[in-house]
Amino acid sequence: MSAPDLTAARKIVDEHRKGRVLVSCEVAYRVVESLVATQAALKAQVECTARLAKKLGFTDADIRDFTSQARLALGEVPAIHEAPRDLSVPLRVRGVGRVADEPRALLLALNERPTDDEIRALHDHLSEVVIA
Repeated sequence: MSAPDLTAARKIVDEHRKGRVLVSCEVAYRVVESLVATQAALKAQVECTARLAKKLGFTDADIRDFTSQARLALGEVPAIHEAPRDLSVPLRVRGVGRVADEPRALLLALNERPTDDEIRALHDHLSEVVIA
């Protein structure tokens, strides 16, 4: 099923759930079956890409970023509890950007997931900085 067909299939399922469109059980089953098959194929593609990135020498942090973004795009709920990170890798700032809906907030991108202690230390350090 192509991307437009998949979008149409999702719309049919949503409209059926809301009671706006009535479809036979056979049609609903085929739509859901194709959605599940497409999701499975996309998940396999994400895993394959991650393995290839590892072989090509991408960092673990970059591979985690890619897989997290891909899983979010697939509609999966992100894992809140991840395995502890390797603390021998120093925490570094990868980038700083704006938060779209809050003009006084900044988004800080790091190379690794910070511990609670590192977040507190970063806060303490930034609280002392005066920007002229």
